[in-house]
Amino acid sequence: MAEDDYKVEYHLTPNGWVRGTSWFFGKLQDEIKQRPNDTVRTCLYHETQSSMYGKPTIIWKEIWSNPDVDENTINALIEKYPRKK
Repeated sequence: MAEDDYKVEYHLTPNGWVRGTSWFFGKLQDEIKQRPNDTVRTCLYHETQSSMYGKPTIIWKEIWSNPDVDENTINALIEKYPRKK
């Protein structure tokens, strides 16, 4: 059985998470969205569904972190704006 595959980038900014570019079955869903200038971290949300009745597998993976922002600031923003599951 084919595996459903959905990916979307999320960018953490001082104002919360901003949805970025998304793909379904490896195909771009819309135009490429540029990372906002004030992004402190970018994560890739990856969801796979191996069967119609099975529970999806969800992975959040950090793919970029602003080298000019310290980890304490990033952690404070993650605490203020937790990722939705």
